[in-house]
Amino acid sequence: MNQKRLFCATVTGAVVQVNYGKRQLERVFQLHDGKINDLRVAEGFAVTASDDKFLRVWPTDFSDFFLEAEHESAVSLF
Repeated sequence: MNQKRLFCATVTGAVVQVNYGKRQLERVFQLHDGKINDLRVAEGFAVTASDDKFLRVWPTDFSDFFLEAEHESAVSLF
């Protein structure tokens, strides 16, 4: 149970990694310049959509994005 992690998007453009079992904040990843409107995590990758007009696909360690798409306005996933 101590290894269960969850990711939460923030209005500051960061994603925080929380160890749910230990109830501890583990990491903060500053990924966007605007509010993150949506965060989806699947096995091996994550997708963020932001007010800064970017949609990005990341590995789950958020080391660097695999793919980036810039849009004309804020991005949300439906």
